[in-house]
Amino acid sequence: MLPVDGTHAASCEEIGTTMSSAESAAYKGLQQCIETVMAEVELPTVSHPMMALFLITALQMHA
Repeated sequence: MLPVDGTHAASCEEIGTTMSSAESAAYKGLQQCIETVMAEVELPTVSHPMMALFLITALQMHA
């Protein structure tokens, strides 16, 4: 059942804010994971240039 008298809009706004915060936290965690892997493993730029291009593109899309 939906809230009445304007509280529905406030509820939607609160849900949107909460989801945005969750998405930001998830992205930050993913970014930290990628940075850790990149620090521990040599990026195969010469032997696998398409992989390097994919990783660079993926990081730029979320910057």
